[in-house]
Amino acid sequence: QSAVNFFFCWGYWALASWMPILLTKRGLSAPEGDVFLTESALAMIPGYMVASWLTSRFGRKKIMVIFVSCAAFFGFGFAHSVTLAQMYFWNFGLFVFNQGAWGVWDTWMGELYPTEVRGVGYSIGLTVQRVANALAPMAVGALLARQASFSTTVTFISAFLVLTVIFSLFLRETEG
Repeated sequence: QSAVNFFFCWGYWALASWMPILLTKRGLSAPEGDVFLTESALAMIPGYMVASWLTSRFGRKKIMVIFVSCAAFFGFGFAHSVTLAQMYFWNFGLFVFNQGAWGVWDTWMGELYPTEVRGVGYSIGLTVQRVANALAPMAVGALLARQASFSTTVTFISAFLVLTVIFSLFLRETEG
C-alpha cells in the first residue's frame, strides 16, 4: 500500500507541480497554459464518475489497475505529443484515467487493513504520500534545471504510474 501510494503520488504531484512550466516548454503562453489546465481539470469529472460506476461492477483492484495503466499510456502519449491537438487528446486521457484511479485509490487504501490497525496503516500510507509530494516536485525541478526536454520529463513522470500498476497487482481486492 505504501509503495503504491508513493509511486502514484509521485506521478501525480511531479506533473501537477510543474505543468505550467512544461506547457511553456511546448510553446504555450501563460494564458494558453491556463486555458489548457482549466479544460484539463474538467476532464477529471468523468474520470471520477466512470471509475466509481465501474468499481461497483468489477471491483477496486481491476479498475485501479486498468485506470492507472491507461493513465500511464496517455502520459507517455502526452510526453511525445507535438501539436496542440495531440497535447489536448493525450492530456485529457491522462487526466480522466488518473483522477478516476485516484477516486478508486482513496476509497480502497483504507480498506486494505483490518479494522484494528486501519488508522495506523492509513496514516503510514499518508506519510509516505507526503514524502512523495515533497520529493517529486524537487526531482522534476532538478531535471528541468538541467534542461531536460518536455518528452524526457513527462516520460520520467509517467514511469512512476507504471510502477504504481505493478505494485497494485500485489494488493488484495476489497470490493464487496
